[in-house]
Amino acid sequence: MNTFKNIIFIFLAITAIFLTSCEKSETAGDHASHDYYCPMHPEVTSDKPSICPICQMDLVKRGSGQTMTDTSFKGLEVEARGVVLANVQTVRVTNESIYREISTSGYLDFAEERRSVITARISGRVERLFVRNTGDVIAKGRPLFEIHSPEILQAQNEFLVALKNEQIQRES
Repeated sequence: MNTFKNIIFIFLAITAIFLTSCEKSETAGDHASHDYYCPMHPEVTSDKPSICPICQMDLVKRGSGQTMTDTSFKGLEVEARGVVLANVQTVRVTNESIYREISTSGYLDFAEERRSVITARISGRVERLFVRNTGDVIAKGRPLFEIHSPEILQAQNEFLVALKNEQIQRES
């Protein structure tokens, strides 16, 4: 049992030493030696003005008084020069109704895939057209045009004569 307690004690001691040695404490001397940092990569620091090796931006001085506190968001601070370079705008959040009317012009056209062409298989001509504009709505059974065709007129007369002959034969 003593061996088990010794093992636990040694384990806790090693863990405590490991945890305390991994803590990074920033002292005034450390902070003073790294006065310049990259706004895009805060881990890049220097003790003199230079350029960030990652993004090639100029390193800026810490605590230069140019930080805009209105643009800070959970510890992220944007300096005045960075706001201009990044074209950053801030607005205080409000709850309000938005109404905006947009006037525009447009062109309304019919669906090409639903367009159909009617081909007449007779000779003749269109006498009257009942549909004037492209896109007019046509109801079922509504006439589209009147056509004059000598062929159709002759076929109609032959049909009427045949009907009349059939009636005469039924009566007799």
